[in-house]
Amino acid sequence: MTNIYPLINNQKYDSAYSAIMQHSNENVYFALCTHRPGQNAGFFSLNLKTSITKELFNISNILHSDLNSKQHGKIHTQLIEGIDNKIYFGTHFAYPYGIPQSISYEGGRFISYDPKDGTFLDFGVPKKGEGIISISIDLSNMQAYILTIPSGYLIKCDIETKKFSTLGKIPTKGSICRNIILDSNGKVYGSYEDNGI
Repeated sequence: MTNIYPLINNQKYDSAYSAIMQHSNENVYFALCTHRPGQNAGFFSLNLKTSITKELFNISNILHSDLNSKQHGKIHTQLIEGIDNKIYFGTHFAYPYGIPQSISYEGGRFISYDPKDGTFLDFGVPKKGEGIISISIDLSNMQAYILTIPSGYLIKCDIETKKFSTLGKIPTKGSICRNIILDSNGKVYGSYEDNGI
């Protein structure tokens, strides 16, 4: 059996990526994206008991920047629950109307959201001008690993100190790795063209 949970007043959003998760509080959280100029990605919850979907916030509501010229139209990353039960994700630029072009973009931001009290924390921009395409978190020590686009920088964020450090670059040949993962020893893996890990 398939259940459909309709959203109300979601005309400003046009797409979704890998940003969906079930939290330990049993709600589902997800993000929707937009390619409309001046609009930004939205963050939603689905209560599985009541089947009610709710827009929790739009990126416009939580970032203090000139969002008309620095559109955070996408949340392309996974949503990851930390050991603190907060949800971690990163923002990504969106080409207006989906047409590749030169844009003014400050860089994707690494953000946490606390479902318990509705608060959020903006860790800032890991790499100026770069969107955040993927994240993975070593939950044993709360170290986040962030992959940027278009240049493919791999960046570590110490969540406790909120400090970023650039580790290097993943090779790119026209497309970028969409997901990075961690093994049980804390090693980070990604892929690149042609046929490399």
